[in-house]
Amino acid sequence: MAKVTWGGADLESALDDYEDDGNQYPEYTGERPPKGVYQWNVRMDKTVSSGGFNQLIVHLTLEPHNAKTKPYKGYYCRDYIIVKEDGSTAWRVRPLLDALGVTARQFRTMTITAPTDRTNAQGGPIEQVTKIGPIKIEGLVLTASIRPDRKKPEYESIKYMAPAGDDSGSGSDDANDADDAGADDDNEPPF
Repeated sequence: MAKVTWGGADLESALDDYEDDGNQYPEYTGERPPKGVYQWNVRMDKTVSSGGFNQLIVHLTLEPHNAKTKPYKGYYCRDYIIVKEDGSTAWRVRPLLDALGVTARQFRTMTITAPTDRTNAQGGPIEQVTKIGPIKIEGLVLTASIRPDRKKPEYESIKYMAPAGDDSGSGSDDANDADDAGADDDNEPPF
């Protein structure tokens, strides 16, 4: 296990340069979920982008939390977060830290990774993030909203992240327990 101190240079378009070989996750064959707030199993990796910047990759696999989300079990998306030493990407990192409930100091000095046999598109190593501060990543579930990306609608944008069970970013009234029993009162997300 290695302790990571995050830092880096300027943010560029390294996120678009990374190509997945398709072997990390089983192929999802169901429908794409509509935009909304969902529960996600989380896995995180640390690597260096093609531009030479430290990068956190947040892998999200949809975990149904009620009958409406069950058809989307296993849907996968990911978010790429550049971590710059000068703090100019704080707007990308802070929502994740808030969702995890960790401080900036814990993130910066207490991120633990483990080596993997995977490499990025440039042949550089990909390390699995196992812990950030006191939070163990294995088995972690977070709430996040997705929507089609404005520039690339075939991809999702992560709009909001929070601890599991918190859907306050949706702006919806989800106090109706019938929703959790599979009732479909308005057929609108969040499910």
